[in-house]
Amino acid sequence: MSEQGSTAPRDRTAGGPTTRLLIVTPSLGAGGAERHLLRILPALTARFETHLATLKSGGVFESGLSPDVALHRIGSRRWTVAAMRLRRVLSTERPAIALSFQEASNVPLLLAVSSLPPARRPATAICVQTHLPSVLAHARPRTRFLMRAAVSRLYPRADRVIAVSEGVAQDLLELSPALSGRTTVIYNAGVDPRAASLAREPNGHPFLQDGSGPVLVACGRLSTPKDYPMLLRAVGLIAATRQIRLVVCGDGPLHDSLVALTKANGLSDIVDFVGYTANPYAYMARAAVFVLSSRWEGFPSVLVEALACGVPVVATDCQHGPAEILEDGRYGRLVPPGDPQALADAVQGYLDRPDVARSFSARGPSRAAEFAPERSQREYIQLLENLPTRS
Repeated sequence: MSEQGSTAPRDRTAGGPTTRLLIVTPSLGAGGAERHLLRILPALTARFETHLATLKSGGVFESGLSPDVALHRIGSRRWTVAAMRLRRVLSTERPAIALSFQEASNVPLLLAVSSLPPARRPATAICVQTHLPSVLAHARPRTRFLMRAAVSRLYPRADRVIAVSEGVAQDLLELSPALSGRTTVIYNAGVDPRAASLAREPNGHPFLQDGSGPVLVACGRLSTPKDYPMLLRAVGLIAATRQIRLVVCGDGPLHDSLVALTKANGLSDIVDFVGYTANPYAYMARAAVFVLSSRWEGFPSVLVEALACGVPVVATDCQHGPAEILEDGRYGRLVPPGDPQALADAVQGYLDRPDVARSFSARGPSRAAEFAPERSQREYIQLLENLPTRS
């Protein structure tokens, strides 16, 4: 099949859903937002005739899509090109509802919908998954200008805007007051329903087998927002006083530079970047501490996944998500972003006090259950079913 193309869903003539839903996402890669989408997709597919458009094809989760989902490969992440191709999908499939799941697909969808005659426009909802002020601050000037214009002028054209945390919602209202009254917070489906069984699967990583000291685990894309250089500095501080190892699960554009930094700091023997893993739970469940070192987030699902595994957690109190998930420290330690000494001290606090670590571990699963997929599924369906219909 060509990059730009479609696959048809299974025949639904025998009493299946009749309301057509088009979901748009940048890709089906191995990110937290994509995992969230896959966790709520079965419920959406049961309720709606579901079509899924990916701006970039070939993500690791694409092959696992249900045959009940019609896949449309758009073949471009450029806003104008993607909008033109999405317009063709909208014109051909005529969905009643269109839903975008991430910032990179919000603008192309809104441009495509706006280009249609009013009577043919689907009801539209978009989702914001990150701390937009930080994204804007790190963007190139032209990109920053275009993104600000999109948030202030295009986002209000959506019927509903979904924010993945209260902090993200507040960001949106500060950037675009016109979104007041149409912004809703729905937390991501933070944990795989199979987490308990996946956590019990064997893991042969040597750090987890040799018993020669505690192992820290971190999971996430190897990119600027995750601030792995700060985590490496914290590990170096801990390693100066005790045995410690770190396993990092995830791929990304900074892989080579992080490996080089690890070597330059003399940490190669105690830090391992294992790449993408289909089962991070088998690492998390065997960790002494799970660590999140991010500069910014939106809703870091990896924290929920670690809590579900009963692992004590240390996270930066970045904007946004960690404080909401951990209830300001009730379910895990929070430290200032960019402070390796504070991160190291919090980790060592767990290692020095096993009773404290066990107490936090025991609280985690019940907190993680509050972010189960069923909750997110119900809230998405309720929102989509209550969108205004076109006459």
